[in-house]
Amino acid sequence: MNWTVDSPRQIGDLTFAAIVQTDVGFDTTGIALGGAARKQPLLLLSLGHGQATAVDLNGHSYAADEIETLYPTAISQILTRLKQVG
Repeated sequence: MNWTVDSPRQIGDLTFAAIVQTDVGFDTTGIALGGAARKQPLLLLSLGHGQATAVDLNGHSYAADEIETLYPTAISQILTRLKQVG
């Protein structure tokens, strides 16, 4: 599975970002090339007040350690992007 972190969004003191699954495919027919891409949300992360939490599409909640186990470096990727923008 390929996953990535979407661009974080800040609302007040909170930051939100989605971890999404990405799939890209290509097909060739003669001289033609076709492609398709799909992006599906996996978790919605919330960072703020010294905590990182997430919820999946089924409503299951995740603590920071669970997020890092499932998606290593996801939280640090968000924090790095915030520093680059701010």
